[in-house]
Amino acid sequence: MKYAIFGATGSVGKALAVELAKKGSNFRVVGRSEESLRRHFRAYEPLVEYSEADLADPLAAARAAAGVDTIFYTVGVPYTQFQLHPKFIRIALEAATAARVSRFLHVSTVYPYGIPQTDFVSESHPRNPVAFKGKMRKEQEDLVLAADTRAGMRTTILRPPDFYGPDAELSYVRAIFVAAVKGGTAKVIGPVDTPHEFIFVPDLAKFSSPFQKKRKPMVTPGTWPAPH
Repeated sequence: MKYAIFGATGSVGKALAVELAKKGSNFRVVGRSEESLRRHFRAYEPLVEYSEADLADPLAAARAAAGVDTIFYTVGVPYTQFQLHPKFIRIALEAATAARVSRFLHVSTVYPYGIPQTDFVSESHPRNPVAFKGKMRKEQEDLVLAADTRAGMRTTILRPPDFYGPDAELSYVRAIFVAAVKGGTAKVIGPVDTPHEFIFVPDLAKFSSPFQKKRKPMVTPGTWPAPH
């Protein structure tokens, strides 16, 4: 099995499945409910394999990682449980290391940057999170970076801006698109004239392609901003 998508039923996981299926690649989808996994991904059979796993359980994570070359980590948690981010990814990384996974790609966020210190924020911008979510995300990223080269595994952080597109139910701009379709008015938090970056979810999945090529070692480990 070449690939596994941890947190597959989220918007990014679903978009990654589309890209992998286009290439005819076999892949495993990992989530807490097999019924939900089958409902969302049965269209990709026989390429897809289902793995029900609660990432709070090391044994379940180990089963999900077994026999995999590359893991795409796209796991989300409820807004009231950000403290689970470091816990879950630590368990996933330990499972990946034990399974001799070659590549671990973590789809992160811009929250670890904290308050921007420059007009243009690049991957070299200091990570000084202010919000609790950002602090938990930074701790999560630190674990990913620390795991690089452990047992030969290469780790990379992909840091996109806010999402929009298919299945992005929690997108900041979703209300705007819904209102536009209905010819109504959207409620938007914050000043509407402040520059804000977004990425179309299918484009984010396509950008993951360089990380899938087995003929290359994994693109330089570290943090990569996603184009938008």
